[in-house]
Amino acid sequence: MIQSIKEALTSLAQVLEESGQVIYIKPCPLLGNASIGMHTRHILEMFDCLDEGYYLGTISYDERKREGQIETDLSHALRLIQVIIHKIDRPNQDLHIKYSFHGHPTTVSTNYYRELIYNLEHCIHHQALIRVALESMTGLALPEQFGVAPSTLHYRARCAQ
Repeated sequence: MIQSIKEALTSLAQVLEESGQVIYIKPCPLLGNASIGMHTRHILEMFDCLDEGYYLGTISYDERKREGQIETDLSHALRLIQVIIHKIDRPNQDLHIKYSFHGHPTTVSTNYYRELIYNLEHCIHHQALIRVALESMTGLALPEQFGVAPSTLHYRARCAQ
């Protein structure tokens, strides 16, 4: 699982580097004028929330920082991806996650590995959106697995046999 996350984040970094700063901040009409940088910020802040929560014992994705520099500065985002890759390999531990539903706070038990899986799936989902943006704005050839769940890749491979 940790290796899959590192591969997904490495792939994200490679695609972002290839696309460049101008495309990174360009609004995409197909995504409601959100930019690739906005989706990248969202991915990275979720991992950052998990990192903070690991030490505090409680995660709150709702209270993420929403750091504008991540969505406007590609080199900053690329540095943060490397930081995440180097920090995620930790022992599992029990955690709590806080959510607020229509003003009603709720706390649920979870653990670090479960949240890593959530963040991986979340990352892949946003990579799929980034893929849509890049394919609509550039002629960039993307890796086959970029934005595709591992289970889908496995299923496609089985069907091709």
